[in-house]
Amino acid sequence: MEDIVEELMMPVVSFGSPVTTLLFKLERLRGIALSGSTPRVWFFQLQRSFQLLEAIGSSRIEGNNTTVLDYVSKENLPPAIREREGFVEIGNLEQALQFIEESSAPIDEQFICELQKMAVEGLTQEGDPNAGRYRDTPITIAGSNHEPPTADDVPALMRELVKFINKPYDQQFDLLKVSVAHHQFVWIHPFRNGNGRTARLLTYAMIVRLFDVRQSRLFNPTAVFCSDRNKYYEMLKVADSKNNEAMVQWSAFVLQGLLDELQKTEKLTDINYVRKYILEPALQDSLHTGVIGKEIYSALQVSLEKPVFQASDIADIWPNAYTRSRYIRSMLKAGFIAPISEGARKYYLKFAGSPLMVSLIRALNQQGFLPESLMRN
Repeated sequence: MEDIVEELMMPVVSFGSPVTTLLFKLERLRGIALSGSTPRVWFFQLQRSFQLLEAIGSSRIEGNNTTVLDYVSKENLPPAIREREGFVEIGNLEQALQFIEESSAPIDEQFICELQKMAVEGLTQEGDPNAGRYRDTPITIAGSNHEPPTADDVPALMRELVKFINKPYDQQFDLLKVSVAHHQFVWIHPFRNGNGRTARLLTYAMIVRLFDVRQSRLFNPTAVFCSDRNKYYEMLKVADSKNNEAMVQWSAFVLQGLLDELQKTEKLTDINYVRKYILEPALQDSLHTGVIGKEIYSALQVSLEKPVFQASDIADIWPNAYTRSRYIRSMLKAGFIAPISEGARKYYLKFAGSPLMVSLIRALNQQGFLPESLMRN
């Protein structure tokens, strides 16, 4: 069967092509060592927040109507709503993204099958009874004229895709490889369900390894696809012809989106930007919406100037030591702050996964970090 599978190749791009210019700009960004001033205690929480946006964005492309505010507010919702398939689907993708960031496994067929299995776990309508294994039946793609390969051809096609992903190319072409691999995976449609979600997880995995997202980057590559879902599908259709011009057009679409996202998120490495445009507005929103009171607001304001603070730093707000300790315990219990390590008496502002998260999302949205589609039903 393998002899009918053509070798997967990079598109040929001319020196004056927009793709060449985009690759140059992206490679330059990748080569710049980030020496940002944003404290690590903030940076890693922002990273977790972008991971959440990645999960919600991917599910929204597939028709999940859960908004980002719905999801981050889920603890306030009845269990029956939290257990709906839309919420479970996003939770699955969050876990898969965490797996990608923590895993050192090579990107091979086993890795890809594990991503698909995690994406469809516990789902009915968006699930797969054959999770983690290639399809053994024909499949159609809603709204597409493309007829995916037969089930018999899938294993050989996936072997060729994995070979292509792991084939060394000149470093400046790495992101071109990402765009080609994304389309080829969708074109193969190797699973019964979850193909789109798995394609975007695969793209994320490739980018994590290229851009060191674990340590120094804030990135939401799915924003490239969910910002304009119709454009995404339109460009996939263009690429389905697989001729060189079509693949160049598709690659330009993906690379421009990646460049736009990287340039946006670079701002979040600046402590002054994060403080003024993200965290301060988030705290003000939490105050205005009643999530926190005036005294708590004043205490959390201190954490903006001293990202790691201790009890003595908030003595002006609560001069009495007993009262101060009581409020610190209260803020810890509410999830507004967290100790820098277990049992430590130094603390940092906790916004990821806390009641402040809704306000943080609003602030990120106000500054243009969220695709519009994530905020509307």
